[in-house]
This record gives sequence, structure tokens and C-alpha cells, in this order.
Amino acid sequence: MPNSELIERAEANVRAYSGLVMDCPLSISPDAATGPGVFDPSSLMHETRQSSHTRWLGPRRTKNAVYAYDGTLEGMFTALHAAFQARDAEAEILESRDVQPRLGQDVYEAPMQLDEASKVRRLIEYSLGEQAFRCIRTAAASDRPDRGTIVYRFLRNALPASKRARCNRCERKHTCTRACEAAKACPMLDDLANPTAFNLMSLYREVMNERHHMVQFMRFEHCEGDVWYARCNPKANVVPLVMDWFIPRFNDQRFLIYDENHGMSGVYDGERWYLVRGDDVTPPPHMDDERMMQEAWRRFYHSLAVEARYNPELRRGFMPMRLWRNLTEMRAW
Repeated sequence: MPNSELIERAEANVRAYSGLVMDCPLSISPDAATGPGVFDPSSLMHETRQSSHTRWLGPRRTKNAVYAYDGTLEGMFTALHAAFQARDAEAEILESRDVQPRLGQDVYEAPMQLDEASKVRRLIEYSLGEQAFRCIRTAAASDRPDRGTIVYRFLRNALPASKRARCNRCERKHTCTRACEAAKACPMLDDLANPTAFNLMSLYREVMNERHHMVQFMRFEHCEGDVWYARCNPKANVVPLVMDWFIPRFNDQRFLIYDENHGMSGVYDGERWYLVRGDDVTPPPHMDDERMMQEAWRRFYHSLAVEARYNPELRRGFMPMRLWRNLTEMRAW
């Protein structure tokens, strides 16, 4: 009769190969071979973490699971990679703070991995083209909690229908190691009758409209140290999308844009820009002439107004009231 240890090891191996989920304490590393069934799961399983346990997702398909990420674009792409590996057609991709699992629904944490995120990006660029990647990157900046799920549903439909450039028309026939330079279109982006494409393009338009508002209504203040400071409150995480618009206009002048809704700052030091997270920002004191310049701008703004054509509803439509507190012309000293 075989001993109990061999029986437990055999049962664990059967569970591993059948794709069942195993709960292992965090103290057991993937490389350990001390416990039953932990023989070398790194070659067969995908490791994710959930609460106080490590979840091992086997090669068998999962159904209707939730993949949680840290809220960044790289984290979303990592969760997409995990969902594609699990072949879960009904998976949900949600930020960790937005996860509310339904009864019987498994939740898998997807820690951000740059190599896995890069694989998803290359897959999108190669199969759907640069335009589709830019559209997905912009839609990922939305504040809607289901933005990751919308992107995943779109990719599940668009990737099988993608049309790559044919190698028989390429001078480097069967010799290229990356995506062909020939332009590739994604027809599904224009097929708004498809629900997945319509939802993605709706997110894209919402984020681009918010970016347009920030470009219009961003007001900078000249602070000591020759630094320009602006505060905004957008409905989407658009600070990374507006930095490239302001940098050519400021040239070598340093500036800082603080998003008070998302706790993120875009900083340009005159040569390069980067993002900084923080709950609040205390800018340097104003320059001596800043008060005079703001008063001159308010006087110019009100001098252009035509009292006979004043339309408050139309004004609120073009200039949302939620932005007024950060506008120089609408703020009193």
C-alpha cells in the first residue's frame, strides 16, 4: 500500500493538470518543492494573488472570473494578458478598488508585469495597427469602472477578424521579425453597429472631449523660480494626454499641472516630462506681477462680453460649471 504522502502528491498532480484552482499559503514560493503538489508549477500555471492566498490558475478555461489590476495602463494590459491566457470569454477586467464579485465569481489579482503588458501592446499594434492602440490607450484613461472590460470585449472580437498585410506583397517576404510597415486598418473601429466597438468608441469620445476641455480651460499661474502652475479637475485621467500638447508651447519653460480629482501631477522640467502621484500640491508663491496679470485677464474677459446676448445656459454648455473654480476669470481674489 502506498503511503499517505505519495497519495497526496498524486492527487495534487491530478488537480494541477486538470486545471483546478489550488490555494497555497503565501509563505510557499512557486519554486518550493516541500508541499504536496508543488513540483514545478511555473511551467504549467499562472500565478495571481487574492486576499491572503495565492491563486494558481491552471491551463483549463476559467468562466466569468474577475481580473483586478492597479489602475495603470500597464496593469490593465497585464490583466488582459492573464484573461487571454485563461481563455475566459466572459472575464471582467476591473480596477482593484472597483471589484465587487458576484456570488460564485472568482477574483484574481494581476500584479503589473511590464513584459506581459508589452506583449499585449505588440499584439494590438501588429494585428490592429497603431490607430487601434492609440484608441485603446485613450479609452483606458476614462473613469468608468468597466473600461477594462470594454477593452477586453473589443479585443476578443477584433483580433480574430484582423487582417494583416500579406507577405507576398512585401519585399522582405517571410524575413521580417516584427509587424510589417504596410498600413493596417482596423475596420471594426468604424463598425459602430457592433456593440463592443460602439462601447470602446464611446469611451474614446468621452476622454477626448474631456481632454479638449482641459486644453481650453487650463489656466497657468507664474510662480517663483520661473515655474508655471495649473490646477484642474477633469472627469478622466487626461493629464498624460495633455502634456504633449503644452510642452511645445512652453518650449524650455518649466510647468506643473495638478489633477486634484485623480491625485496626479504632470511635471515638465524643461527637457522631459513625468508623472507624480500625490494627494495635494503646494505651489511656490506667486511672482510679483502675477496679481496684476490676472486682474488684466479678468478685465479683458469681461470687456468682451455683450450683455444683450448673455445666455447662461449656453455658457454652461460650453464652459461646465465644475471647471469654474480653477478659472482665473471666474475666480475672485
